Amino acid sequence: MAIRPGEMPKHKRRRATHRLTVFFLFLWCLSPPDVHSGQFPPQDAVVLVDCSESISPFLPSINRILNRFVSGARAGDSFTCYQFSTNTVLIASGRIKRQGDIEQLKSQLLQLRPGGPYTSYFPALERGLADIKASTVSNPGGERLLLLISDGRRDPQDARSESVTLQDILARYGDLKPEEDYCFYYFSVGDRIEKDVQEYLRAAGAFAVRWPQDKERLEGLSLTDVRIADSISHLGQFPDTPTHAFFRINFVPRRSPKEHTMIEMAVEAEFAKGTLDRFFDVGPRRIECRQSPWSEKLSVETRGFAQGSYSGVFVFQPAEPEALLLSPRRVPFDFSIAESLHVHVLSPLSFGPTGFRGTYEETRNITITPSGTDFPSSLDALSISANLQLPEGLELTISPSMKPREIRVAVTVALRQPVAKQAGGKYEGVVRLIPPAGWAFAQSEIPISVEVGRRGVAFRTVAVYFGLVIVCIAAVAAALFASRNVRTAISDYRAHKARPAGRLIVTSDPTRGMMKDINLARLTEKKGSKEIVVGVGEEVDVDLPHKSMIDRAYRFTGLRTRDDVHTIVEAMQGTDEVIVNNKSRTGQVQLVHLDTIKFGAIEFRYEVPKPLRQVVLYFLDSGVQHGWPLSWDTKAEGFRFLNRADVISRKESYVRFYELKAAAFVRDFDGQLTKDLLSLKVPRAGHRIKIIFADGEEITGYVFDWRNLGDKFYFFPDSMGDNVLFLLIEKNTVKDVALLEENANAAGRAQQKFAGILEQLKKEIGK
Repeated sequence: MAIRPGEMPKHKRRRATHRLTVFFLFLWCLSPPDVHSGQFPPQDAVVLVDCSESISPFLPSINRILNRFVSGARAGDSFTCYQFSTNTVLIASGRIKRQGDIEQLKSQLLQLRPGGPYTSYFPALERGLADIKASTVSNPGGERLLLLISDGRRDPQDARSESVTLQDILARYGDLKPEEDYCFYYFSVGDRIEKDVQEYLRAAGAFAVRWPQDKERLEGLSLTDVRIADSISHLGQFPDTPTHAFFRINFVPRRSPKEHTMIEMAVEAEFAKGTLDRFFDVGPRRIECRQSPWSEKLSVETRGFAQGSYSGVFVFQPAEPEALLLSPRRVPFDFSIAESLHVHVLSPLSFGPTGFRGTYEETRNITITPSGTDFPSSLDALSISANLQLPEGLELTISPSMKPREIRVAVTVALRQPVAKQAGGKYEGVVRLIPPAGWAFAQSEIPISVEVGRRGVAFRTVAVYFGLVIVCIAAVAAALFASRNVRTAISDYRAHKARPAGRLIVTSDPTRGMMKDINLARLTEKKGSKEIVVGVGEEVDVDLPHKSMIDRAYRFTGLRTRDDVHTIVEAMQGTDEVIVNNKSRTGQVQLVHLDTIKFGAIEFRYEVPKPLRQVVLYFLDSGVQHGWPLSWDTKAEGFRFLNRADVISRKESYVRFYELKAAAFVRDFDGQLTKDLLSLKVPRAGHRIKIIFADGEEITGYVFDWRNLGDKFYFFPDSMGDNVLFLLIEKNTVKDVALLEENANAAGRAQQKFAGILEQLKKEIGK
C-alpha cells in the first residue's frame, strides 16, 4: 500500500484499542512532568533557613521564594529543607518523580515557623553538609546545591555547649570542593555576619549575597538558575597580526529568569592587561539571560601577541547577585598565535549571471602571502574548499599554485551542461581556508556568490545609448546650472544635506545594561539615509526601551559647512524640547563635541573622534588614561589634559611628561574607524628599530634618527594597526634600542612629511 509523504500508515481497527488508550493514559499520569530532564543531571538541593526571632518578620517572604524555587524543579531532582534556631529541624524532604511530589514539598514548606530566640549555625551546617556528602556517593553524576538563608547573627544559647564547632566542620567536610562537588550560596537578609561565620564561608567557597531588608522586594524575588555548558573554551588559532574573531559559549537556564537578568564577564590572565603592543579584549562583557538554552556569540580581539600558546580564565558574575545562581563561575580558555598568512582578494568572488545554456566560464583569483620571511614549503598541508551548493550543470573548481613569495588560488565557475530554468537565482556560500600547522590565516572565510539566470542584452549597445542619454542630461544640467537661482538652490541643498557625525556614549542607563552606544555616522550610512531617528515607536531606527521614552522620538541630521559636518538633533514626537547640557532647547539644536544630551531618563555624551585629538596615556605606575590634550608642547614640562572619565565635571588635569611611559595618538578610542579618520596618513618609514622598555616590553617601528634620540621622541609603530597614529616616548623609560633596518632616505622623507602633521597638531589642540 503506497503512503503519501507526510501521511501515517493506516492500520485496521482492533477491539483492544480503547484498552491500550487507557493503559497509556495511566502511564502518562504516573510519568514525571515535562521538565526536559535530559538537559541536566539530577540536582540535590539542601536549604538551611534561619528561623530565629531576629529574622522571623521575613519568613513569609522566604517561604514564597522557596515555593517558586521548588516549582522550577525537574524530574529526578531532590529537595531538602532544614530550619534552625536553637535546634535544627527537618521540615521538607523528597525526590521529584511526578508533579504531585512538587505540590507535596510546597505543603511541607508551610511548616516553616519562627523558632527560638537563639541561633546555632554549625549544627545546621553539619546536617546540610552531611546530606551533600551523602549525595556525592548516591548520586555521583548529579549536581549539588547548598543554600543558607540567615540574617548573619550567631547567638547560641551557650557556645561552649554546641555539639559541633567550626573546626569540626572543616575537618569532616574539608574534602568537599566548592564548584566541583557542590555550589554553596549564602543569602544574608541584613548586613551583619558574625566573624566566625565569615571565616567558614570563605573557607567553604560560599558565594555571599545580600538580600534586601524589604518585604515587598523579597515578595517578588525569584531565583534564576543558569548553567554554563562549556567547561573549557578553545578559542582557536589566531594569526600574529591584529585579529577580530568570534567564538560561542553555551548557557542553559535550569530555572528561567523572571525578567531582565544580566551576567557580567571578566578575563583573568597576565596578557589581558592592555599594554602598548599587546591587547586582548572580549565582548560583550554583559550578557542577558534568556528563557531557554542559548548560545552567546562573543568576539575576541588580539593585537601584538608573539607566536605561542596562551591561556586564561573567563570569570562570570551575576550583575544582580540577589536573584541569580550561576555555575560554573570560572571557565578556562586557551588559544594560540601562529605566523600569519595574508589573504588578498582583488575583486569579490561574485560570478554570473551564467545563463541557462551555452558557454560560460569565469575565474577569480585569491592571493596568499606571508607576513614574515618564511613561507609554507608546499601546498600539501594547505586545505581550500568551498561551501556552496550549485545546481546540476554548473561546476566550481579551486586550483592553488605556488608562485615566488605567494600562493595563487584560481576559483573558476563554468557551465558544463544546460541548467534547468527552475534553478535560477543567487547561490551564496564561503570559501574556507585551512592553514598548515604553525600558520594562521588573517581571513579564514571568503564570501562567494553565483547568480544563475538569463544574461543581459548586449552591453556595448546599452553603453552607446547610455552615453547618449548622459550627454543629453549633462547639456540640460549645464543650461539649468547657468541660472543663478538654480546654483543657489543646489548650494543650499548640499550645505544642508549630510549625514550626522560622531556617536552617543551612554553615561546614565536606567535599563541596567540594555542601553548601547549609538554610532550616528555608521547607522545612517548602513541605512542609506541622511537622518536617523531614536526613541520608541514604529518608525524609529534605534529603540530606547524605557518607560520614560514612551511615544517619544528624536531625529538626528547633518549640516554641512565649508569646514566641517555638524550634527543637529530635534524632537519629533512626545515633546518639543531637547535637553542638552542640562538645559531645555527647542527646535533644531546643534551638538558640540562632549555635549551631554538627555532623552527621558537616559543620558548620553556626544563625541566626535577626529585625528590628532584622541590620546591614550601610559603612565609609569601602569595606569592608563584616555582623553583629549588641551595643550601640546614637547619642550614644556607637561600639558593640560581632559580625562574621558572627567568629561561631565570638565575637570582638567596637568600631566608632566616625566610621569609617562608613552603617549599614543589614536584615531578613535574604541577602534571604530571611518573613512574620515583614516584620511590622515602618517609616515610608516625611516629607520626601523626595536625598543625594549625598562619593564621588558618590546615594540618595533620607525624613527627619524635612531643614533640621537632626544629626551622625548616620536615613534611610528608597525605592529599596532591603523588605529594608532604615532607615539611620543620618554627616553628614560627605554632600556635598549636595537637597529633592525637603516634607511636614511626614507627617514628624511618621513620627517619632512611629519613636519606638516605637527603643524596641524598645533592648530588642532586647544580648539
